[in-house]
Amino acid sequence: MGVSCFLLFTTRFASADDTTPRSPEVAGLLSVGGTALSAGLFAAGLHFNNNTLAGAGLLSSLVTPSAGQIYAGTPFTWGMGIRLVSAGLVFAGTSGIDECLADRGNHCHSNPLSGLALVGVGALGYAGGIIYDVATASTAAKNYNKRHHLQVTPIVAPTTASAVVGVGISGSF
Repeated sequence: MGVSCFLLFTTRFASADDTTPRSPEVAGLLSVGGTALSAGLFAAGLHFNNNTLAGAGLLSSLVTPSAGQIYAGTPFTWGMGIRLVSAGLVFAGTSGIDECLADRGNHCHSNPLSGLALVGVGALGYAGGIIYDVATASTAAKNYNKRHHLQVTPIVAPTTASAVVGVGISGSF
C-alpha cells in the first residue's frame, strides 16, 4: 500500500503554468506499473488470505491504471469512470447473490443468475476500463505536449519597401 501511495503522490498533476513536456514512455510505464502494483497487492492478499491487502489492491486499481493520464494532466479519465460504474455493477450483482445465498432460496426475491450477470458485465467493464487507460496513456502525454507546445520561428514578412525579419510565435489551444 505504501508503494501505491508513493506512485500516486509522485505522479504530479500538470498545472496550467507548467509546460514541461511529458514523456509518452513514462506515461505508459506509470499506467502499466500502477496496474501491476494493484494486481500484485490483490494477488498477495489472496495468497496470504489477507482481505485488507486484497481490498487495497482492488481499491487502488480504481486509480493506478490512470497514473499515466494523471501525469499528463488529466486527473479524471474515461477508464476511471468506466471502472467506477463497473464496480457499482459488481457490487449490485454480489448483493443480489448474497441475499439469495443467505436466505437459502426460501424467500429469495431476485434471480441469482441476474446477479451473476451483473457481476460478469461489471468485471468485463472493469477490465475494459483498465485496458483503455493503459492503452491511451502515451497518447495522453502526446496530447499534453501538443496543447502546451510553444514554437518560435523567424519569418520574413514582405512589405511595400523591402523584406523585414520578424519573429512568429505559434501555439495550439
